[in-house]
Amino acid sequence: MRPCRPTRSWRTGRRCTPRCCRKTTTVARQLGDLNTWSSRLRGPGGGGVVVAEEGERGPEVNLTDHGSVLRRLDFVFTRVGQAALDQKLPKPAARSQQAAHEAGQQLRVLERKLQDQQQRRKKASDATEAMRLDSTLASARTAYEQQKRLADFATLVLGRECLQACFVPKGREGLKDEADELRKALPG
Repeated sequence: MRPCRPTRSWRTGRRCTPRCCRKTTTVARQLGDLNTWSSRLRGPGGGGVVVAEEGERGPEVNLTDHGSVLRRLDFVFTRVGQAALDQKLPKPAARSQQAAHEAGQQLRVLERKLQDQQQRRKKASDATEAMRLDSTLASARTAYEQQKRLADFATLVLGRECLQACFVPKGREGLKDEADELRKALPG
């Protein structure tokens, strides 16, 4: 927080008093920091960021923190979706399963293209060719990362659809109970 000048408030332009400074600081604390606002603006989907890479146990959950509950719920949905990818699903979840398969196939294609571009870049013979290949490599990397987010999100949606259809993949029965508890912790 930027400190105010002795004679004027930086926020209002009025004469600054200690009470004024306290009020500004209190309001800033109530509003939260940049990370808080970033997560608020991105909404429940987290801007497409999925927590599947947080290890086997997933993120810790604080039931009083809305963001923490949503991250854990995303993790649970993703785990259910991963387990349901190759199983026979009820009709409501079949379309999501197909979308997750297609996203995964596209991801594998882009991964191969990215690896090919990386190999080409390593074999570049001069600076001009290296610069040109750097550009295509950056483009391939961006496409891969975007498709990875889409594939992760498709898997998350598949897990959510499975649980909404009351289908729990074998070996993931505990995740349904956890998802129900997490949903109860969400407001509204």
